[in-house]
Amino acid sequence: MTDPLTREREVIALLEEWPWESGSTVIGGYALAAYGAARYSEDIDLTLSSSARPSVTAWLEERGFRARARRANPLHSALRYDRSDVTIDLLVDFVMDREAKVEVPERWIAARPRIAQLILRTGRVRAPVRVARPEALWALKLQSGRPGDLTDLFAIAEEPVDAEEVLELFRLLMSPSLAAKLQKVLVLLESPKVYADSRSRLGARDDPKLRDRWTRFLRRAASMVPPGSP
Repeated sequence: MTDPLTREREVIALLEEWPWESGSTVIGGYALAAYGAARYSEDIDLTLSSSARPSVTAWLEERGFRARARRANPLHSALRYDRSDVTIDLLVDFVMDREAKVEVPERWIAARPRIAQLILRTGRVRAPVRVARPEALWALKLQSGRPGDLTDLFAIAEEPVDAEEVLELFRLLMSPSLAAKLQKVLVLLESPKVYADSRSRLGARDDPKLRDRWTRFLRRAASMVPPGSP
């Protein structure tokens, strides 16, 4: 198993060198560090446009990374690059959820990014990093609906976010499969285990103040989900 400390040192060095002029945007676990909720992550997730893909992949290959295609078609692709302890997932032109059968456009995810010096668990990324805005993280993690993504959202739940912007995106993308997926996510959020895992993530005691925060979080999540089916 890869040592997370070793991996994160390599991640810090890579993010400091990354060609941010390409328009790449960090999503996933490492993006949380921009909002004061750093955690270890097994890979670096970035979105980029298809026009930026050749220069970014060439940059990675010059530094010893090798590609493993995850899924691809002639127009779009999601690629995984590996080198030593570091794995990079490049999401080109969109981020897709297979269960919901929805593609969130890269241009929406990359809009109005936060430019931040990330403070990770083991050190600081000194160079400014392009990170997805809170609305993009909420949309992607609600769409994913994995328990770990929901605990991530609770960790950044005090960060201001425009819930109407996320709601409008889901309205535009709405389909029966997305409606079913989002309703499933709302049910999962009512699970005592998700609450316990979220509390554990923060290292917080189960007290009335935390439960009030959880209630506000549930209301915010629900406010981003269009009611019913299209």
